[in-house]
Amino acid sequence: MPTEVVEPEAYTQFDSDVEDALTFAGKDWREITREHWSKHYCAFHFLSHEALAYYLPSLLIIPLADRLDHMDMAVDSLIHDLDRTPLSSPEDYPFECRLAGLTCDEYEVIKEWLLLEHFT
Repeated sequence: MPTEVVEPEAYTQFDSDVEDALTFAGKDWREITREHWSKHYCAFHFLSHEALAYYLPSLLIIPLADRLDHMDMAVDSLIHDLDRTPLSSPEDYPFECRLAGLTCDEYEVIKEWLLLEHFT
């Protein structure tokens, strides 16, 4: 479980999106539901590197387990962030830094998830 859910600099511009990210604090990733992601989808963009890696499995598993025929906003955000050209603007940098810190196994899981027929 991550010690910091958001990066410390997020507190300088505290807003509802940072507050959404903080709703993940203290929760096991297995406790996160589709409803939680749907209600707090902006949290995806404000999770710290450690929290993103920790809560990412819930975001990947929920659409598969629920056999969704559409994508939720949080899943859309993940796919949008994965589908960017390299650092098109400075605001892209924080996500790409967090993504760059994933392990090879985590990259492999994301790749397999993207290749599933459900998302093609």
